[in-house]
Amino acid sequence: MSDELDGELIQYEGRPALRFERILAAPIERVWRALTETDQLRAWHPTPYRLDGRRLAFTGEGPSMADVDAIELDPPHLLVHAWDNGVLRWELAEQDGGCRLVLTHVFEDPGTSARDAAGWHLCLGALEAQLAGEPLARAQFSGDDGAPPPGWEALNARYAARLGSPANG
Repeated sequence: MSDELDGELIQYEGRPALRFERILAAPIERVWRALTETDQLRAWHPTPYRLDGRRLAFTGEGPSMADVDAIELDPPHLLVHAWDNGVLRWELAEQDGGCRLVLTHVFEDPGTSARDAAGWHLCLGALEAQLAGEPLARAQFSGDDGAPPPGWEALNARYAARLGSPANG
């Protein structure tokens, strides 16, 4: 997992958003499967789901989420859907034999940006490990036992300083 803080606080269509961009050493089709197949999502995503057509049916393995329809869906390049009180936008493009992933998390409360940035940083690191054939145990990054995952508190503090947002849990 990268120690570099790559999450940025931006405005997206007039709302606060976090934006992450990573170059992944995997073909776009492989990354798309990691974003859309339940067994792949279980290894790294905080709220795994089953994608059935345009419907995202959350599995209940993470925080409770209501099932939603994709807002935009263009396999294997774009998946946009509601998530918690915001929207997740996953964009994929081929780049240098691998894939450029851009995650934009649009939300309401900029006071949660450090917390959410630290969480997505850990999840994207777990995705990178999975794509490299080194899957992490879910508890190593998701905090399933109710405690913050290892490394989250330090990342939260670093993102708070970078984004001008309070560190929070």
